[in-house]
Amino acid sequence: MSLENDLRSRADNKCELCGATEDLAAVAVGPESDDSAEKSILVCSTCSAQMGGTAELDVNHWRCLNESAWSTEPAVQVTAWRLLNKLSGEAWARDLLDTLYLDEETLEWAQSGRRLQRMKTLSSTRTRTVQCFQLVIRSPSSKT
Repeated sequence: MSLENDLRSRADNKCELCGATEDLAAVAVGPESDDSAEKSILVCSTCSAQMGGTAELDVNHWRCLNESAWSTEPAVQVTAWRLLNKLSGEAWARDLLDTLYLDEETLEWAQSGRRLQRMKTLSSTRTRTVQCFQLVIRSPSSKT
């Protein structure tokens, strides 16, 4: 079974961050990702584009983390933790981050990725590396 098929099965064919069902792809969660299901998540094109910086960050879209942050999958927990740290200027994100618990190994993984700041988007037809977690979070009124 392919990585993407493994993730689709695990995630019930839904984005593991927001629950969308269209245009899904496997994304490796670094650093040291081995392209396994344990080190990858299934995300929609909206989440992927915003995490990768190819689309403007929609802070309201990420309210989906209120649910996905509690996933039992460490790769999803790591991604949610990193995104919540990027969104920590938002009160709801700070509150969620304050209540979120990651075991020691998962927290270490989450923190180590802040230094690497790379994300590899994987699929059966293409492999693409994009910048990740270097998002510039701007409010809609502060466009630069």
